Amino acid sequence: MIFYEGFTPSNHQIQAPKLNSDSIHRERISNDLDKCLNGKMTLVCTAAGFGKTTTIAQWLHNRGLRSAWIFLNEQANDPVEFWRYLTYSIHHTIPELSVQSLELHLHSAEATMASLINTLRYLSSPLILVFDNYHEINHHWIHAATEYLIKHTPDKLHFILSSRMNPPFELHRLQLDRQIHELDTDVLRLNRGELLDYLSYMNLHLSENAITYLEKRTEGWITGINFIVLTMKDKQTAESTAISFINGKHEVISDYLIKDVLNRLPDSLRAFVLRLSLLDHFSPPLCEAVTGYPDAKLMLEKLQKANIFINVCDNAQQWFRFHPLFAEAMQFYLRHYEDVSEYHLHEKAADWFGEHKYYDQAIKHALSGRQYQKAATWLSHYAPYLLRKRELTYLNDWLNDFPAELRKRDADLMIIHAWVLALNGYLDEADGKLLEVNALVEQLNKTQQKKLYAEFFALRGYMAIIRHEPHKSLYSLKKAVTIQPTVSKYFQAGVDFNGVEAYPIRGPLSGGGRLHTTHALYTSLRPLLRQRGLAVVGYGSIILAGIHYERCEWEQARYFINRGKELGWKNQMVGIFVPIHFLQIKYNIARGETDSTWKMFTTLEARLNELHPPKHWFRMIETFKTRLYIKEGKKDMVEKWLRETLDAEQSPKYDENQPLLGFEDITKARALMMKQQYDTANKILNQLTHHFEMKERLGDMIEVFILKSLVFHHQNQLQKAMLTMEQAIEKAEPEHYIRIFLDEGKQAAEILYSLQRHKPRNYVKTLLSLFKEEGIDFLNQTQDSSKQHILTNREIELLQLVGTGMKNKEIATALYISLGSVKVYLTQIYDKLGVNNRTKAVAKARELHILD
Repeated sequence: MIFYEGFTPSNHQIQAPKLNSDSIHRERISNDLDKCLNGKMTLVCTAAGFGKTTTIAQWLHNRGLRSAWIFLNEQANDPVEFWRYLTYSIHHTIPELSVQSLELHLHSAEATMASLINTLRYLSSPLILVFDNYHEINHHWIHAATEYLIKHTPDKLHFILSSRMNPPFELHRLQLDRQIHELDTDVLRLNRGELLDYLSYMNLHLSENAITYLEKRTEGWITGINFIVLTMKDKQTAESTAISFINGKHEVISDYLIKDVLNRLPDSLRAFVLRLSLLDHFSPPLCEAVTGYPDAKLMLEKLQKANIFINVCDNAQQWFRFHPLFAEAMQFYLRHYEDVSEYHLHEKAADWFGEHKYYDQAIKHALSGRQYQKAATWLSHYAPYLLRKRELTYLNDWLNDFPAELRKRDADLMIIHAWVLALNGYLDEADGKLLEVNALVEQLNKTQQKKLYAEFFALRGYMAIIRHEPHKSLYSLKKAVTIQPTVSKYFQAGVDFNGVEAYPIRGPLSGGGRLHTTHALYTSLRPLLRQRGLAVVGYGSIILAGIHYERCEWEQARYFINRGKELGWKNQMVGIFVPIHFLQIKYNIARGETDSTWKMFTTLEARLNELHPPKHWFRMIETFKTRLYIKEGKKDMVEKWLRETLDAEQSPKYDENQPLLGFEDITKARALMMKQQYDTANKILNQLTHHFEMKERLGDMIEVFILKSLVFHHQNQLQKAMLTMEQAIEKAEPEHYIRIFLDEGKQAAEILYSLQRHKPRNYVKTLLSLFKEEGIDFLNQTQDSSKQHILTNREIELLQLVGTGMKNKEIATALYISLGSVKVYLTQIYDKLGVNNRTKAVAKARELHILD
């Protein structure tokens, strides 16, 4: 026919492309394509570089399927050229079909395709017809012809259309009938398993962190991954240097995205994209503010339709973002080749974000646009939120982005910096920063001076609480509320920051568990601050409740528990609301009121879900529940928690500095004790002893010593059990701790009883009498065995020499005592161990682990 005279298309235009040896094999996608054969059509629609062509070609090759392939380019936008490509490709694949004789009707695409469809009904075996690169087509005749072909596809023909954008077809009926299957960008993204396989195939060995970074930055974009991996191999650089290649300024990536994506856009859309590239995420109103285009919503729809590396961020489809590498490439182009002020664009973005109270983005763009005074104003609004969220590094980085000169003369920035230092534990450095703040006072007006002094003394008072200097704290906080009797937003944040405690009486705001001075401090602060709004009032309720509970002062404990619950919920302070429920549960158990224990967790969790707090609060609840499971002997639940906790520690997202680690680790030791893994439990407890000593957490140290004593008791190392319990007593007695012993139950009482027989002290006597009042009977089991539990250090030293085979005279010489004293000691040892000679005494002592 005349249509084919001189027409010889290249192979790549009418055949599936040849596969490279390093092509990423993706059986997952091939399996998806297998399922598509049940329908009439498969639409593969993604942004550029996600492997549409290669994926389809791999599938056809691996499955041995017969196909006719048309690669469409700009020349194919002519109906005559399109028809030539189509019929030539089919004829090339199935010569026996007389498609070359079919007529082209330029006045009717439907009539043209009807004749082709009638011919294809005679297919003897299935044929896959692929239209690749269909986004190049914009001719209405070709669209009409393709749509007609899809709707009337004969039985043995399956149609695949590959494109960067959805074609303008009306195919709703076929979609409802599930005759069309779609593979989009999310399906074709390279997943982690495929990425690992590819890196292995390329013999590129990266660390877990580098792989995670590569995965995060590329978001499964195959072309970007391929460019980066090949660059790493070619340059053979160290991993730290190689990671620097993973950005949109990578020469090959940038060139690809600019030439193959950006330059194909209309001028208005191109300018729109370049200006948006400075934004992490964007909405239509924000786009209008930054770009000046009034029809931003329509332009975003065009970008979505064209698959220009744009992702939807929310279910309402109001917020969008660019692929990170695409955004970086566009920023690079904007910065170097566009005549537009980047600072001006940042300023517009900052103003919009600030007006709508998106302070994090407002600050970021204000700093990038060198609008430092605006950034400082917004940061003063946003800093308390970041402090409560423990985002100290984030906040400190922002502070460092301000010019040094401004940091030295802006009082708000200096106060924020002082709080960051204080909450990071650098109290002396925070003091130094406050001295700089004080030096600014004379330069400010009276209103500013009043505000500055109020924050100055609020922070001084806060640091005095952390240092456990109650008199200084009272003085400074009195000054703060006298100067400005309103809430200090930073003080509130500081309380929240250090208020992530299951047992607040052991935290930094309670001197680590120093009950006497803490009680005096908060008793004095309550009337002073009750009407001033400082968060310490509410937090003080739970601390006072905890102290009264610890001392079995039930009426006062109940009052402050109820007050704490009221204030915690009223002010939506999770740091009060969660631990006050823990204390209520412990109170109920101690008072024998256990019926509502588990119902309280249901109420707590329901209310907590309304507040959307950080996840560590829910972990804290599960950890506290586990302590109750241990008491109730629910081994399956304890095992489940222990397994999940150990799994979390292996997660790359695990934060070793998270606030509840001590509480979790003590609970882990308790769980291991329940499983009789005493050595492992003791190892954890030994590590915690050092940790809590460094942090000066007295209450936690007492609990650890008690648990270590219980471990030794379980291991029948009775001497060590008593010595360790004695350490707990020595730390607890000055602060008059009680419940910390009573809540451990019968075994703790047995050890205390043995210790009391050995070294009587009034404090232990009081504890034992309280055990009796709570109905804990420990006498029957300890009286008969108490003698053999107790050897003095001198008796142990003498018995060790007996164990070496020394005679009495030799022992007397070694210990500088008389022979008669040796005999008295031996008589006492025999009596305590229930034996009647030296050999049996040594054997019994070793059996009881008194001697190693």
